[in-house]
Amino acid sequence: MDSPIYDTLLSLPLFRGLSKTDFEEILGKIRFDFSSESDGTAFISSGDACDRFIFLLNGRVRSCRKSADGRLSFYEDIDAPVLFEAHSMFGIQSAYVRDYTAIGNIGLLKIEKQYLYSELYRYSICRMNLLNMLCGRIQNMESQIWDLHGTTIRERLTDMVRTLSETPSGRKEIHVRMEDLAEILGETRLNVSKVLNGMAAEGKAQLRRGGFIIPALETL
Repeated sequence: MDSPIYDTLLSLPLFRGLSKTDFEEILGKIRFDFSSESDGTAFISSGDACDRFIFLLNGRVRSCRKSADGRLSFYEDIDAPVLFEAHSMFGIQSAYVRDYTAIGNIGLLKIEKQYLYSELYRYSICRMNLLNMLCGRIQNMESQIWDLHGTTIRERLTDMVRTLSETPSGRKEIHVRMEDLAEILGETRLNVSKVLNGMAAEGKAQLRRGGFIIPALETL
């Protein structure tokens, strides 16, 4: 079996490194639910039950995470291929924490969680891929705990954006009042404004009414 979609499936995080023979065996036992969504469609909402694997096969989506008090909204563009929030499938609260909206037309693959236990867990590469994803996230969070104490406003702002991000590069958009951002960073509104204007002068930030954009996180 050789086709572009077949190669795409084998490139997905859960199946990476799986042999074609094993994957063909999986195809015969597991229901793969393929679907497409058009531009602007919200296909996952924060609080939805995370009871299945949802993969982005092609295209780009925009994720949004809001602070508990609603004062800050963080937007991030994510490119395929990706598995959405594998970490949200387990634990006390098995629910998505972000909203996801299609940018242009996208292709999705959904696999019911039950197949993880009945079939996928039989393959050591699938077990290791899932374990590596979960452990990688924990390790990143552990390192970020120590990175959140930058000595300058700019460092603390950069650390905040990195902590909120699912991917370490690309466009990030933050909707927040300057007064609220200053409180979050433990600084004055004037000082935070000066830092953002300095970043804008360097081309590393774009100021907007009610927030700002980081065009490329990797440049910070």
